[in-house]
Amino acid sequence: MFEKLEFKNEKERKSFEKFKLIKGEYLHKQIYNVLLELHNNEKVTYYELSSYIRFDKNLRDLLYKYLATFEENIKANLCRKYDVNQFKIYKKENYKDLFNDLIENNGKEESNLYFGLKLELFQLLDIYEKKFDVTEIVKKQLESVRMLRNDVMHHSLLLFGNSKNLEETNENIFYLSKQLNALYLLLPKEYRVGFEKDINLLNYDEEHNPKFVMELCLGVMKNGIC
Repeated sequence: MFEKLEFKNEKERKSFEKFKLIKGEYLHKQIYNVLLELHNNEKVTYYELSSYIRFDKNLRDLLYKYLATFEENIKANLCRKYDVNQFKIYKKENYKDLFNDLIENNGKEESNLYFGLKLELFQLLDIYEKKFDVTEIVKKQLESVRMLRNDVMHHSLLLFGNSKNLEETNENIFYLSKQLNALYLLLPKEYRVGFEKDINLLNYDEEHNPKFVMELCLGVMKNGIC
């Protein structure tokens, strides 16, 4: 499966065998195939292969924090504007009841809605979009962030997605950059500078990340624009 994968020492070879079992042969093979095409079918170093895997994991870990902030902010805005007359648990099975149960908050000191809001992100965004009358552009941004959040929560590869070759990888990275831009725009303003800084610091770690990532992915993010 990895005939043209090169190791600089036995330590790298043992590391490969270890993480191949933990993360899976096919995850490694997906990235290996793309890199092999990038290098004109000549060779792929284990250092480069493992760099992509580490980078992707670090990116997911970073995004987890900001996606949590995004979701918390959506809930906060909803509870700030609305409440319900009586305490009730709202889950995905009965979330449409909220459309009829919501009332104006009017600055109440206690919130029944806060304690009863147990929705998954899809249902939460459905309520938010309709009750805050957001634009079509914002709806698309919200959907992009929802899809990004699903990939992060399911531990999916972000850079490569389901791509099987270099062209598909480039397309996936372009789509990922749009998702990151949407998240940037939907974060509270106080978090945007930190998000941009964290993304770019992660991307410009030249010691651990190969050139391919820096040229084609997140390093082009400046002032929130990918």
